[in-house]
Amino acid sequence: MPPRPSSPPNTNTNTVSQYPTFTPSIPYTTPPHPLQTLSLWLPRPLPASTSPDPSLAPDPRPFLIYLHGGAWRDPHQTRSTIAPTLSHLASHPTLPSRLAAVASLDYRLSPHPAYPSNNAGEDDAVRHPAHLNDVRAALQFLRDEYGMREWVGVGHSAGATLLMQCVAGIASPLTTPSPSSPPTTAPETSTTTTLLTLILLSGIYNLPQLLASHSHPTSPHTSTYASIISSAFGPEKTLWRAASPALVAKGTYSDEAMAQRAPGLRRVVLGWSAGDEVVQVCDLTGSHDEVWQDGGQIVALIGEVLGRLGA
Repeated sequence: MPPRPSSPPNTNTNTVSQYPTFTPSIPYTTPPHPLQTLSLWLPRPLPASTSPDPSLAPDPRPFLIYLHGGAWRDPHQTRSTIAPTLSHLASHPTLPSRLAAVASLDYRLSPHPAYPSNNAGEDDAVRHPAHLNDVRAALQFLRDEYGMREWVGVGHSAGATLLMQCVAGIASPLTTPSPSSPPTTAPETSTTTTLLTLILLSGIYNLPQLLASHSHPTSPHTSTYASIISSAFGPEKTLWRAASPALVAKGTYSDEAMAQRAPGLRRVVLGWSAGDEVVQVCDLTGSHDEVWQDGGQIVALIGEVLGRLGA
């Protein structure tokens, strides 16, 4: 059993006055791995998800799940990059009361020429779909250990790509039945988790196009982008296409297909910044990393989304 969120010393460990609590490192795999961990912020005590007491049913409010970026390989971008967002969120007048918990996920990283320790202890280089498998393991862990039933996903850059890959069916469905239960697609059962909304910030959904957009004989960045994609997805261009949510088979985003992969999904919010030097469109402000470094814009989107959900 992983450690529960820590609290200040108190003889009554269930008093609400001890909250919110923050636990910076909880392993979600067995055996534990340094990067298969998550941080968890709880604005109030969670009910005991396994208790037979109906008054302790799982919290009906959604979890907020955050996935960091970093080109699938930057060891400086970790679950801790949620800190600015969490600071804004915790001081928000209403958002803490509308969420059950906030979890920020780490996942294993692909090779980086400047950081050989990325794959320390791995038998093989970490490549797609290992990152996706880690995300799914963390979601299952939060469901089984903390009673998560509904959630809102927030991803930045590679984190946004990972979430969209899941919705595109590149990974297994995000609503997953309990291993002890028969397969089901019903999102409201007690054995499933339901994805309600995605907030995707500066994501990369077409890997070949990313490389093409930054390929020029005189550009110093061409080899960098080629290295990023190859280290995370392998050298074969067919693999890049197969991992690109924008390039998957026709019909992937039909109502029927989406109902199978993510029943309950009500909204996907795509955010970019005109000042983003990697991915450019509009709506947000600042450079590629300033979006998460500031955090305020992310919290504003979270508030808007929860308002639309009625949460």
